[in-house]
Amino acid sequence: MAGQKSANSACAKNATRQRCALIVVVGLAVAGACGCTRRAPGPDECHDLAVYWVLGPRRARMSTPIGPAASQAILDRTTECLTTPYDRQLVQCVTEGAAPRACMVGFENRHPQSPAVGQP
Repeated sequence: MAGQKSANSACAKNATRQRCALIVVVGLAVAGACGCTRRAPGPDECHDLAVYWVLGPRRARMSTPIGPAASQAILDRTTECLTTPYDRQLVQCVTEGAAPRACMVGFENRHPQSPAVGQP
């Protein structure tokens, strides 16, 4: 009897594992089908946002060398863009030459639940 009980227990564990695996696979398939477009900006977009944010639209379009402080500020802003749930509208606003603070206000109005992020 003891051997039969452990065999039944092992079968039950395997069945549970198989059900869990099936649920995970189905969940990932549904998530993949529903979320096939990325809403958050990618690395290139975040870098563009950072360049325009730090240098301003005029200097961002010029191919002049920048100093280490500006380079670090661009890296910091790029990192913040990638790790904060920025949206593409914010990136577009800044890269079209609008004032970053005004763009950030628009972003915060669209996403009131988002924590306040670094201001320029």
